[in-house]
Amino acid sequence: MAAVAASWGCSAEPDIVAIRDTTISAPAEPQQLPLSGDLSLFDPSAIFDSERYWVVSTGAGMPVRVSADLTDFELLGNAVAGLPEWAAVEVPAAGNYWSPDIAFFGGRYHLYYALASNTPRQACIGHATAAQLGIGADVWTDDGAPLVCTQQESDWFAIDPSVLVDEDGSVWLLIGSAGTGLKLFALEPSGELSAAEPTVVAARPDEGILQASAITRKGDFYYLFTSFDVCCRGADSNRSIRYGRSRSKWGPYVDRTGAPLLEGGGSTLLESASRWRGPGSNDVLHRGDRSYSFYFAYDAENEGRTSLRISTLVWDADGWPRSAGP
Repeated sequence: MAAVAASWGCSAEPDIVAIRDTTISAPAEPQQLPLSGDLSLFDPSAIFDSERYWVVSTGAGMPVRVSADLTDFELLGNAVAGLPEWAAVEVPAAGNYWSPDIAFFGGRYHLYYALASNTPRQACIGHATAAQLGIGADVWTDDGAPLVCTQQESDWFAIDPSVLVDEDGSVWLLIGSAGTGLKLFALEPSGELSAAEPTVVAARPDEGILQASAITRKGDFYYLFTSFDVCCRGADSNRSIRYGRSRSKWGPYVDRTGAPLLEGGGSTLLESASRWRGPGSNDVLHRGDRSYSFYFAYDAENEGRTSLRISTLVWDADGWPRSAGP
């Protein structure tokens, strides 16, 4: 569907009361949600605006889907049309938007995204804001310049942004993949990077792939979810979702066995099964006392095509997450 004007927009601020509605009971076991509609996507990021769930994903213009019931998803169109002007200078070989992440803070919606190329190896993180959710040129305003870039000679790759809005109102941005690891940046209230140096929170010294990560808070812990190994090969993808936790957003994060995520540790949340292959790009959305895991996987029964997957997360007596995936 082609991009349309902001007539799809919703209220300017999410209904926080609804999001924290404690009448929504948590199931005893994790459940895979039955989904229908337009589900073929990469790298989902989700937000709830008191009426509908919005999912933005990788692709030309950052495709946007909505659902009122977390079951049936409708493709509205693209958040934006074309790449920002700065891309031609900073990342001239970039194609589609990669791994966008959507959040609400400071009275506005924030959309972070990566523009990248593997040859040459260049990447930048961009940022756009909106007063209300919607699609079209009249909705999102780009900063007009990247927040941070990496080049061929850099020891990390600036992709896969993910926002953490902490309980004290501070906002943080997790960026990165392989190389020197995942970096946690402090954000200004405007959504721009602060001048403070980032903290490295996870790495793979074995030079394995580490990407598509996110931090969420649940109870007394911060949980870091990340994707290991190879995606983008259809049913041959072997990616898996790993996790660890820490009492501080800066870490150190450890997995169930106590292995540090800075040293390649990570307990497995999801891995390939007979039908659903290479699950990755986990985004956690809390509503009431339920936690939802949005991710994608490759369908071996449908020519290896991608599909949105949603599972509830259940936290065991020791505070570790379980999913009904893949």
